[in-house]
Amino acid sequence: QDPQLRRLLLYPAELLDHHLSVQSNDFFCRKTNSINLYSPEISSLFYYFCISFLVKKMNESAEEIQKKDRPNRRRAICLFFKTILHWRYNIKISGLETFDEDKTFLIFPNHQAVIDPIILFSEFYNQKIQPLVDEVYFKNPIFRKILALFDAICVPDLGKNRKGVEQARQLQNLTLQSLRDGKNVLFYPSGHITLNGKESIGNRQLAYNVCRNLPENVTIVCIKTTGLWGSIWSRYKKKKTPSIPLTLLK
Repeated sequence: QDPQLRRLLLYPAELLDHHLSVQSNDFFCRKTNSINLYSPEISSLFYYFCISFLVKKMNESAEEIQKKDRPNRRRAICLFFKTILHWRYNIKISGLETFDEDKTFLIFPNHQAVIDPIILFSEFYNQKIQPLVDEVYFKNPIFRKILALFDAICVPDLGKNRKGVEQARQLQNLTLQSLRDGKNVLFYPSGHITLNGKESIGNRQLAYNVCRNLPENVTIVCIKTTGLWGSIWSRYKKKKTPSIPLTLLK
């Protein structure tokens, strides 16, 4: 009913407090006279060893993770991915001054590709942000342990569950409780990566319902990501959503 709120939820990529631009680095196209250090073969080998190292570090139970220094582990993972991503992509960010440690933020990004959240969290490694993550990623034992460090909230597949309405209400309540507790929360209003390069929320109502009951101390921040539509991480000319592990190895 609120025109400004409706515009925010229908066009989250156009009302910006943050602008995140991601462009492919030309390092992979550069040739040398001796050896191409940025060839796909060498990059895949590098990613393989990096991921193997990460898996070894994450091969601990949830109880062990709880006992250890979670903030440092979370920051280390973010910096790990930041190093890898900056090796291939030229990432530019504007609007970081919006984030104030004394405020609580509800963050709405657009969703061009599956790598979006990894880029966001790697760049905001000093910020503690609680994401809403699709339940499919919790089924992967490695991802599940990483998500535990970020206190990620599991988003059930409402289309496959008869208790969809009840679970949607529980998800809304969990999100609002986190905001009341002073936690920064991030989720994608569309709920999926774009299929045609344009953001479409459809009939998803979580963003609207959360904003309608937004605590007074919470500030909404919209993030626009550009440069990833058409990349190997996007649905451009693909029938299925790209797999993060397999795409990393490419």
